[in-house]
Amino acid sequence: MLLTLIIALLVLIGLILLRINAFLAFLISSISAGLIAGLEISQVIEAIEKGLGNALGSLTIILGFGAVIGRFMATSGAATQISNSIINIVGLKYLKWAMMCVGFIVGLPMFFAVGFVILVPIVFSIAKKAGVSIIYLGIPLVASLSVAHGLLPPHPAPVALVQLFKADMGETIFWGIIIAIPTMIFAGPVFGSTLKKIEAEPLQIFKSEAQSEILPSLGISIICALLPILLLMSATIFKRWINNDSWVFSIISFLSQPLVAMLISVVVIAYFLGIKLGKSLGEVMKTLEESISGIAMILLIIGGAGALNQVFTEIGLTDFLVKILSDIDISPIILCWGMAAIIRVAIGSATVAALTTAGLLAPVYASISMNPVLLVLATGSGSLIFSHVNDGGFWLFKEYFNLTIKQTLLTWSLMETIIAICGLVACLFLNLFI
Repeated sequence: MLLTLIIALLVLIGLILLRINAFLAFLISSISAGLIAGLEISQVIEAIEKGLGNALGSLTIILGFGAVIGRFMATSGAATQISNSIINIVGLKYLKWAMMCVGFIVGLPMFFAVGFVILVPIVFSIAKKAGVSIIYLGIPLVASLSVAHGLLPPHPAPVALVQLFKADMGETIFWGIIIAIPTMIFAGPVFGSTLKKIEAEPLQIFKSEAQSEILPSLGISIICALLPILLLMSATIFKRWINNDSWVFSIISFLSQPLVAMLISVVVIAYFLGIKLGKSLGEVMKTLEESISGIAMILLIIGGAGALNQVFTEIGLTDFLVKILSDIDISPIILCWGMAAIIRVAIGSATVAALTTAGLLAPVYASISMNPVLLVLATGSGSLIFSHVNDGGFWLFKEYFNLTIKQTLLTWSLMETIIAICGLVACLFLNLFI
C-alpha cells in the first residue's frame, strides 16, 4: 500500500514537473494508483467519475460566481476606485499600510492573478509619485493578495478545503481573517520595510484591463467587494446573538448558504457594477459568460484532485494512513501544513499542493475532535511556502517588477515563506482556544 502511495505521488509530481497540465496529471496518477493496487479498470473509472462529481458538487457554482464578481470588480473600475480612495485618505506617510489594505479588500473577492494585474500598475504610478521603491510598496500589496488567495473563501483552494475537511464556511472566513491580519502585516509592511534598497524599474508595457468611463462610487465599490464575504459569514456572526430556533435566524442561515450568498452577490454586483454604469443586459451577460469560462481549468484541476482522492479511498489507502498516523505523535495541524509545504516546493502550484494534501489527510482526520477549520487554514498556509521557479506566481512577480531571479527569491519567495510560517504559528495558537 505504501508503495502505491509513493508511486502515485511520484507520477503526479513527475508529470507536473514536465509541465503536463495538472488535471491530466491527476487523472494519470489516479489510473496508475488504481491499477497498481489491483483494481479492475472499470472500478478505476467508476472511482474517478465519483471523485470528480463529489469534488465539484457545489464548488462549481461558488467558484463560477466568484470569478464573475472578480471580473466585474476589475472591468468596472471598482478595484481602482478602492485603491485610489484609500491612498488619498491615508496620504503618502502610510502608503505601505494603505497598499496592504487595498490588496486585502480587493483580494477578498478577486482571484490572485486578476488582482495582481489590476493593482500592481497602480503601485508603479504611486511609487513614482511618492519617490519610493516599487518593491517597498509592492510587497505589502502582493502579500495581502496572497493571504486572501491561500486562506479565504471564495478562492478555489480554501473553498475546496472547506468541503474536503467538512469545515464550516462562515467560521473558516472568520478565523481566516483573524489569522490573515497579523500574517499580512509581518509579510507585507514589516518585511517590505527591509527591502527599500532593492532597485527595480517596472516594465512599462503592463497595463490594467479596460475599465468603464464612469466609475462606481467608493461606497458601492467597497460594498460590492465585501458583500459575498458578509453574507457567507452572517450565520456565524449572528448565531451567538440570535435564538437559533427563531425565524430570523432561519432567514439568516438561508442567506448565508454559499449558493444563495453568491447568487445574491452576483445579482447585486451585476446591477451596480454593470447596468447602473450604462452597460446593456447583453453586455452584462457576456461578462458573466467570459468570467465563468475563464475558470474551467481550475474546476477541472479540483475535480482531478477529487478523483485521485476517491481512488485512494477505494484501494484502502485512507485506512492504511490512519494506522500509520495514529502511531505518529505529531499535531494534525503540523502534518497538514508540512505535507502541503513539501508538495508546494516540489510542484509549484499552491492549489494542487492544498488539494493533494487534503485528499490524503482529510479522510484520516475526519473523526478527530480538533476544529476542522484549523486544518483548512494550516493546509492553506503550508501550500503558500517558498514559491520559486516552478510556480507561475514567481514569474508573474519577477517580470512585472523587472527583477533578477536572485532578487525575486529574496523578495517574493521569502514573503511567501513568511506567510506560511505565520499561518502555522497562528493555527497552533488558535488551537489552544477553539
